[in-house]
Amino acid sequence: MKNSVGSKVSIIIPTRLGQRKVVTLNSLKGIDGIEIIVEHDQRGLDISKTRNNGARKAIGGKLVFMDDDISFTKDFFDKFVDTIKPNTIVGLSLGSDKWVASRAIGFMRDDFWKLGGFFERFGYRAMDVEISYRAQEFGMKIASFPINSIIHHTNPATRSTLKKMLLQDSHLIFVNLRYHDGPIGGWFKRKHLIRIALRFLFLIYWLIYIKIVRDR
Repeated sequence: MKNSVGSKVSIIIPTRLGQRKVVTLNSLKGIDGIEIIVEHDQRGLDISKTRNNGARKAIGGKLVFMDDDISFTKDFFDKFVDTIKPNTIVGLSLGSDKWVASRAIGFMRDDFWKLGGFFERFGYRAMDVEISYRAQEFGMKIASFPINSIIHHTNPATRSTLKKMLLQDSHLIFVNLRYHDGPIGGWFKRKHLIRIALRFLFLIYWLIYIKIVRDR
């Protein structure tokens, strides 16, 4: 889906769903001056690549990437877009001032391509942390809105989604090691990695649990 040629803001929504099931579109109804690109990720594994593909089709000077399962108000959207300025990456805060969550994340078009887009080997979690750190290496600033500015319509966990989460957490550990000085460096950094590692082990436990229940 693509519309509003000549728009100043391009909204890119990757999805595995049919267009009618993309919840995010409901919140974008009635907003003028935007281009909407719904880009299909058939496997559900190539979120970064799908976002980059959507960005290549976009014509807006500002690029806003959104998940397909969020809701928000027009007031939030207007403030979010107004905050996107040169050398600034805008997203949702999960408590860190070093990176933003990409359920909604925005860039100036030139800045996004100066960074080279999203790193296509990473999925959710690692994708947004990695590009946040990379942006700061390029001298960009981080601007954020509280995560509860949007509503995230989650789906029940399945073995398939838990496997994806497990892979994403392994990527996230790599990203934190890559961008932190020294082997790990600092108590905060160690504590953050410990938290990720514990979640990683928890996901392994749930995968085993689901397999046991299924095999009964």
